[in-house]
Amino acid sequence: MDDATTARERARAITPPGWSWPLLVAGPAYAWYGAVSAELARVPDAGPAFASPALAWAGVAALVASLAAETLFYGMLWAARGTRLPLAPCALALLPISTLELLAASLARHAPAAGLARTACVALAGARVLGAGAGGFACAFGSFGLVALVRMALWALVLADAAGRRWRDAAPMVAAVWLASHVALGWIVELVRGRSGS
Repeated sequence: MDDATTARERARAITPPGWSWPLLVAGPAYAWYGAVSAELARVPDAGPAFASPALAWAGVAALVASLAAETLFYGMLWAARGTRLPLAPCALALLPISTLELLAASLARHAPAAGLARTACVALAGARVLGAGAGGFACAFGSFGLVALVRMALWALVLADAAGRRWRDAAPMVAAVWLASHVALGWIVELVRGRSGS
C-alpha cells in the first residue's frame, strides 16, 4: 500500500459524516461571531461601523483563516517527518476545538471577584483572570490554563489520528509550537509597546 492510499484511508477515518458538517462549521462560526460582536461593542468611542455585522463576520473569517494556517503549518511539520496529513479533515476538527478559547475568555470575563470560584477560573482560564500585568509576556501567557491544555491535548489527538501515530508522538510537537508561538507573541507585543512608548 503506497503513501497516497494510506493518507486517503486516514482522511476517511477522521472525516466526520457529511450530515454533521453544518454543525461543525456553522455552530462554531456563529459562536465566534457572537464573541467578535461583543468585543467590537466594547471598543471605547467606537463608531457605527463597529456595530456592523459585516465587520464581525470579517473577524470570524480572519479567525477561520488563522485556523487554516495553523493546520497547514502542522501539515508542513508532519511532511518534514515523512507523513502526509489530510488537511481538510484536520481543519474541520480544529474549528470546534477552537471554541474552547471562547469558554476560557468567558470565564476570564465573568470570573467572581474573590473566593474559590475565582481560583477555579484562574486555573481554567489562566492568569488573565487576575488582570495583572500588561506586558507582552503577561499578554502572551495569561491565557495558559487547563482549558488551553485541553485544547492542545485534543488537537494533538486529531493530529495523531490523522498521521496514524500515537498521541504521545503528536503532543510534544503541539506543546512546542504553542510555546514558541507564545514566546514570539510576547516579543512582538513588547516590541510594539517599546516603539509606541519611544
